Amino acid sequence: MASKKSSPKNRGASAPDEQIFRLMFEGHSAIMLLIEPQTGNILDANQSAVDFYGYTKSKLCGMTIQEITTLPPEQVAVERQKILNGKQKYSVFQHRLASGEVRVVEIHLSPIALHEKQMLFSIIHDITARRQAEEALRESESRFRALFDQMAVGVARIETQTGKFIQVNQKDYDIVGYSREEMESLDFQSITHPDDLQADLENMEQLKSGTVREYTMEKRLIHKNGSIVWVALTVSPMWVSGAVPDFHIAIVQDITERKQAEEALKESEERYRTLIEWSPEAMAVYQDGKLIYLNPAAIKVLGVISTEELAGKSALDLIHPDFHQMVLARIKNSTDTGVSAPLTEMQFLKVDGNTVNVESHAMPIVYNGKPSMIVVFRDITARKQGEDELKYAKEKLEAANLELQAAFEHEQYLAHTDVLTGVNNRRYLFELAEHEFEVAKRYQRPLSVIMFDLDHFKQINDTFGHAAGDQMLESVIQAVCAQLRDVDLIGRYGGEEFIIILPMTSAQHAYPLAERIRISVAALRVKTSKSTVTVTLSIGVAEINHAAQDTVVENVIRRADQALYAAKQAGRNRTVVFDPNVTGAT
Repeated sequence: MASKKSSPKNRGASAPDEQIFRLMFEGHSAIMLLIEPQTGNILDANQSAVDFYGYTKSKLCGMTIQEITTLPPEQVAVERQKILNGKQKYSVFQHRLASGEVRVVEIHLSPIALHEKQMLFSIIHDITARRQAEEALRESESRFRALFDQMAVGVARIETQTGKFIQVNQKDYDIVGYSREEMESLDFQSITHPDDLQADLENMEQLKSGTVREYTMEKRLIHKNGSIVWVALTVSPMWVSGAVPDFHIAIVQDITERKQAEEALKESEERYRTLIEWSPEAMAVYQDGKLIYLNPAAIKVLGVISTEELAGKSALDLIHPDFHQMVLARIKNSTDTGVSAPLTEMQFLKVDGNTVNVESHAMPIVYNGKPSMIVVFRDITARKQGEDELKYAKEKLEAANLELQAAFEHEQYLAHTDVLTGVNNRRYLFELAEHEFEVAKRYQRPLSVIMFDLDHFKQINDTFGHAAGDQMLESVIQAVCAQLRDVDLIGRYGGEEFIIILPMTSAQHAYPLAERIRISVAALRVKTSKSTVTVTLSIGVAEINHAAQDTVVENVIRRADQALYAAKQAGRNRTVVFDPNVTGAT
């Protein structure tokens, strides 16, 4: 490019500056282009641009900006004019590389005057990975929203102080019949049956005070149409111990059908009890071989008008001849031994000559000083129908109970488990750890804690995306669990940190296990869409200190954390056993 001639003095002063600017342009890590604003010709490009686009510098500088973008020429011209008019400072385009790959770039364009000519100075950033990560995050949020809305139980996030619904899934809307907008303008108090509200509020006070970690109860909700809906409610806090209660999670299972089944069964039982009290089973009393009494149920079964209609008749007159010998033998045995005759199915004869199948048994009694027999019998058809009804009601109730049990077990699983890795979540791990700590403390047994952290895990997420990071976490935990005993406890402490509780294990014996874990993880190879990813662990080990009279398991965990920090300080990918002389005091 031509320039005005300057004096030697001036040339001597400016030459070093021009060299510095050229070195800065060529050596800068950002992609830089110098563009002719009217034609879009690329006039100059630094080495980062050459490396990025994959063309030689001479080739790239012979091209136009239109040749490397996927936008139509007219749109490129519009964007370029916005820059020249000062209306826009940067744009997002898709650029095509020499290999044919399309990358998303963010372009910062600045009009500059060079040798009295107007040009565009372009700094370009490759934001493809960022856009992919943003898309992955949107997809993850979409999947979570779909899972949240499609859950078979109602789930709501509620502001603890006011009871106001903040976020509610579709099942919860369905249970009470309100729309999303209506629900989010309500609080749980307004839809709780007045007779159940006080118990719910008392449970909530216990939750806020830390007396209970969660609570479960059955209560009634008022549907939008005014009907009553019975639900099984499980409430868990979303705040940590000691923090200000802000939000809580309510899991709601519709148990209306189960309650209706229970009520139906109760009514059925009351019906049968009334039947027994006011419509007793058919009974007949005979003495000296003659019938002397029939109750109303027996009169109905036998089709007679009254007991007087059978006056003087023998008991055998009402029994089918095929059963006479059996009945006589059982009556004699009962009379001789005083033991009731066993339950027997037979046929009775009605007064009209027709037969009726009955189930009967006889009991010897003394009536008016004479040996007598009471025969209790029933029409089998009526009994069968009653049994079938009761069986159906029982099966329906059992099915409802099984569904409720399955929902409860699933809720317990969600409450105790880290969703991504499948190991114990932080809260539940600390509950288990406290129990093991108390056992070790009571019986003076060894107990060790391993705390490990994935080295440079953020770099994996930033480079390969969160999906690859999640895949790596799952693979690491599978490799770790393969090394553990059934009695060992593992849980997610937070982020990429995990804790292992080793009952009956000293730090001396925990160290080889930690090393096996570290080596097995280092050998992992996780394939992603970009390349194969590896990871290492930094591990800290500590054990219970009976001599120092550890009071809480957090003391041991804190020492393991200090050892983990020492492992990271020492260069990562190593195991450090807590040493108070090296890693610090307890």
